[in-house]
Amino acid sequence: MKNIIELWSNEELPIKDGVYFSNGKSFSISILAYPAPHICSRGWFDFEEYFKGNQEEVTSIDVTKRVVLKGGACCYVGEGSYGSEGFIAYENNHKLLEWVVYSESSNPFIDIKEGGANALVAESSAGFKIKISISNPEEMEVVSPDAVG
Repeated sequence: MKNIIELWSNEELPIKDGVYFSNGKSFSISILAYPAPHICSRGWFDFEEYFKGNQEEVTSIDVTKRVVLKGGACCYVGEGSYGSEGFIAYENNHKLLEWVVYSESSNPFIDIKEGGANALVAESSAGFKIKISISNPEEMEVVSPDAVG
């Protein structure tokens, strides 16, 4: 059974909206670009149980930007193989994946910046930005288009 770390290292992610943590936890959350950018949180789910029945439901990903943060941690943004997909990933300063956000309909994420203490701001090619807590990425919100942190 693959876990999110193995999928990430193979440049793949599950085709299911969510935040996937390296410890096995998963949180269902949708980032929707249309008709107006918004986020729908649906709660925690069992990734292992989901993946047992959906092992073919993976997408290949392409990292389009890598940013080294203060302290040495890294963030990655990019796209999946179906055009409307986007992702945001966070590795700690030891280059170990902590979490990755996958969205089936956000459009690709094209930029990411530090957004204040313990936060990141990611920009979608659909023209909106989201602010993400590094320590609790399931707590994300759409921010104004000109927000940088």
